[in-house]
Amino acid sequence: MGKKRSKGLSPKEYEAFLAKIRKKLIKLREECSENLESSLEGLRNREGLHVSEEEIEPESTDDIVVSQLLEMGATKIQEIDQALKKIEEKTYGYCEECGKFIGKERLNALPFVSLCVDCKRQQERQERGGNLYYY
Repeated sequence: MGKKRSKGLSPKEYEAFLAKIRKKLIKLREECSENLESSLEGLRNREGLHVSEEEIEPESTDDIVVSQLLEMGATKIQEIDQALKKIEEKTYGYCEECGKFIGKERLNALPFVSLCVDCKRQQERQERGGNLYYY
């Protein structure tokens, strides 16, 4: 794998951790897919149309919210798929920015994250133009 093991995780513990997280990700992906399909089906039924996710053109505030939720769900599924790919490649759990192990606690809570806490904070600061707080 080429990367240094995380704090105190032996190769055997890392493999067990990956197996546990993989199951969690698969379940989470199924739930997200079901929620996404349910939301899309609800929109179709409400409109009486047969539309795909790409064809939705928001007309009201409710439609905009539904559209944003669908986009967020699709993004989450992509993040989960990427995490599952990293598990197969044995690169899962390492920050894409700094290369350090993200940490079991963070990965257990958000198994699809790709950045450690420090790098995520830095990214958020940059997105806000360097401000620490929203005004």
